[in-house]
Amino acid sequence: MDTLKGYRHPKLEEALQICPGNEGQVNIAFQVYMDLCEAKTWHRVELHHCGALNMMFVSARRGEGQPREVFLPTDVTMAMSQEDIHTHFQHLVIGDKQTHSLTLAVCDSDTSTVYYKLSDTLLPPAPPDVTEEKKRRRQQYFQHRRQHLPAQAELFRMEREEKSRVSALEGTCDLHESS
Repeated sequence: MDTLKGYRHPKLEEALQICPGNEGQVNIAFQVYMDLCEAKTWHRVELHHCGALNMMFVSARRGEGQPREVFLPTDVTMAMSQEDIHTHFQHLVIGDKQTHSLTLAVCDSDTSTVYYKLSDTLLPPAPPDVTEEKKRRRQQYFQHRRQHLPAQAELFRMEREEKSRVSALEGTCDLHESS
């Protein structure tokens, strides 16, 4: 007898009771919930119900002490307009706090999820000095890796030769033992 047959995760059961008649969207929200908990290891992941939109959404913290982020679970086949996104910004509230950014979590039936960060306003680009600093750090990182590449390649070659030599010696020992 299969003891897991018909088993549903308690959080999924709870969400299905909170948001009846919208099982497909609840399953997608649960997929995001599990991805954030298990694959991404975010903290304090919670499912929330939005009565005005009759849908579930997810909130979580990237790490302890980090601000809470809101995730809007959607199916990959769902079309969404700017007006729809604006409506979600108005209604997805945690406690009494309005959200000014949310992450669109686009889910596919193969359980893959892609995340897009959205804001309710246009954000200015980073100042040129910040952008230049990021470029400089990235260049230093790759330059450092390039400098050490020959030494790493030589180390790899020496290890491979040693393994080949050990394998050859083991092979000759096996021949002497079998005679």
